[in-house]
Amino acid sequence: MPAHLLSAGDIARLTMPLLGLRVAEAWRGHGAALCLELGRLARRAGAPHARGAGSLLMEWSWQVVGTRGVVAGSWAPDGRVTAALRGVVGRRVTGLTVSGPEAALTVTVDGNREVHAAGPAGMAPQWTLFLPDGTWLAVEDGRVVHDGERAARRSSGPVAISR
Repeated sequence: MPAHLLSAGDIARLTMPLLGLRVAEAWRGHGAALCLELGRLARRAGAPHARGAGSLLMEWSWQVVGTRGVVAGSWAPDGRVTAALRGVVGRRVTGLTVSGPEAALTVTVDGNREVHAAGPAGMAPQWTLFLPDGTWLAVEDGRVVHDGERAARRSSGPVAISR
């Protein structure tokens, strides 16, 4: 499935519907993965977790940051991660930005908390953001791309490359 490269403006426009949603659930998945469910949850038969209006999957190299610095990260023991996620659940998303040459993602929530998905120096992070319209954003080769099949139906051509 082809994917369209995005500019910073495209990313802001696509993620705008997530602003104001609450972090409804957060959990650590397999290995170092972290998932945040945003907005109203919908339960699906046989699924271990409900899905939100939007979802964020960070596969590795993420951290939760509070007013005093890093609270926990993908390297932290389960108890520390659980406590850090408790401090994020229930808070509203106030910002969502992609920055730097590695396409690091920062989700800011009220109460001065942030969740960062950033790869080690020089490496792109591995994250996917599922949007309320059923499409997704992800990092491919250090660039943010949009679900090509659905995006192509809504646009007359490819989205401009950023950088």
